[in-house]
Amino acid sequence: MLVPTLVFDDFFKNPYDVKKYATSLKYAPSATGRWPGERTEPLHEFDHEFFERTGEKILSLMFPNNWDSMKFSAEGYFQKISSNYKNKGWIHRDIPFNFTAIIYLSDHEYCGTSIFKPKTIFPAIKNLDEKVKAYSLGKTKSENKFLKENNDLYTETIHIKSMFNRIVIFDSYCSHAAQQFVEENINEDRLTLIYFFADILGQKGEIKYHGSECKRL
Repeated sequence: MLVPTLVFDDFFKNPYDVKKYATSLKYAPSATGRWPGERTEPLHEFDHEFFERTGEKILSLMFPNNWDSMKFSAEGYFQKISSNYKNKGWIHRDIPFNFTAIIYLSDHEYCGTSIFKPKTIFPAIKNLDEKVKAYSLGKTKSENKFLKENNDLYTETIHIKSMFNRIVIFDSYCSHAAQQFVEENINEDRLTLIYFFADILGQKGEIKYHGSECKRL
């Protein structure tokens, strides 16, 4: 892990405007069952200014001294997941990206993200076909047994609540999952803004991540 986990509240100055904007967009499910619910098209394809400004704002959290001189390569999406998804999230990694950022934009508090430590030497999703079937065909009732077999291979190490307008940033190679998608007395979809950063460059080339220097000492 090269990127330490970072949690920061009150990320957007105008979160309700961002939420209103997100609800006005078109969403579609994953044709390959890679993820639950629905996502927008990549943000840079239809709103490049919002994509760039939000990406810069995320980098300013990590590199406050020189974020404005950086260039980055990333993918960004709004994602909504309905209460039809009764189970927990599948523990997985966001390979091959370097770090992931999630901003919570719905009123859920207990539908956050957890970071896990694998019990095996080489972590991989178990029962991947069942995960794809559950997410692409909507067969979430039958997935619970297979999901449990996968998630039992991990131990939770960090538990982050999904407070409105909170951002969590973590190493994409960390095993992680959504804690749940349904919350009592919350009728809206679980809404998030997700960024997957591939590379960031500074004036002197590739940027060093916080954790890499610490591990050398």
